[in-house]
Amino acid sequence: MANTWAMPSHIDEGRMYHLDGRHKHEENSNRGLMNAITGGFDSWDGDLTKSADKIILNNHYFEPILRDGFHDPMGKLDHTFDVREHPARVAMRLIADPGHFVIRPIHQRFVVAGRHRMVFSLEPKGPEWDESDMAYLWRLAHEFRRPTIIKSAYTAPLVAAKAVGFQTRYTIDHKPGM
Repeated sequence: MANTWAMPSHIDEGRMYHLDGRHKHEENSNRGLMNAITGGFDSWDGDLTKSADKIILNNHYFEPILRDGFHDPMGKLDHTFDVREHPARVAMRLIADPGHFVIRPIHQRFVVAGRHRMVFSLEPKGPEWDESDMAYLWRLAHEFRRPTIIKSAYTAPLVAAKAVGFQTRYTIDHKPGM
């Protein structure tokens, strides 16, 4: 059966699940997503980074050990770890305590959300995003029938997102290292 779902022409983020001032690992986790769903929020704020092997990950900081309370249970990585310089499998072994939060590919968040009616407000971090990245996110949004908006403080991801059909929003919360 063909997927006949279409992305809405206008997406309202409404009341968004976004945790200001706390560790971002909680917001960018399955537990954070489920808190948004069970808490009756209209949308979920999901941050995106890319690993060296071009896997789109759901985490906030390029340096999750330095900036977000993660550690390497194998003890091989230090605070200089940068998601962009390692394969996704390395980033996905990191743990943030308390609560054993982990970094996962964005695909997993689409699976976890299932058919719950919630907007994904996704924020690619950094300027290194192109149409192929956005096309992948577009396919996920359509596969899971998930209204999705792309927001960024950088022009390149917004141009790429708009080119594949996403509604976009410019953010002004850019800080070094994000």
